[in-house]
Amino acid sequence: MKKILLVFSMMFATMISVIAQDAPAKPSRGEGRRGEMKAKATQIKKELDLSDSQVAQVKELSQWYRGTVQSIRTNDALSKAQKKQQLKDAQAKREEKIKSILSPEQNQKWESIRAKAKAERAAQGEGRKRNPHKEGKKLDRADELEDLN
Repeated sequence: MKKILLVFSMMFATMISVIAQDAPAKPSRGEGRRGEMKAKATQIKKELDLSDSQVAQVKELSQWYRGTVQSIRTNDALSKAQKKQQLKDAQAKREEKIKSILSPEQNQKWESIRAKAKAERAAQGEGRKRNPHKEGKKLDRADELEDLN
């Protein structure tokens, strides 16, 4: 009986290792997201019909914004409220610069794209149950029990 059990366990271990080797490597979480972002950027570039100089200006602006956000987030001297305000200011400055890079027609298309994306994010969020603790509400045991019913 012990020999049979040993043989089956060895077969199982061998089978698992073969399956693991044959499985295609999944891209890491970040690589998939980067690919999605590049595809969206290419699509937006086509939709807005951006010139090469506009693309270069937007890339430069994106690099500036990324660096600014990173420096704000890693600055331990700032309070949470200060970081939030500085991030909001950087975002507003980025939007202002984008508007100055784009033509009026492109700006109109850009606003339309942003509104559509915002609506899609809102639609995705509707199905999720919000955590009342994150919204600053405190539940007592009676409220929690009512949610279960």
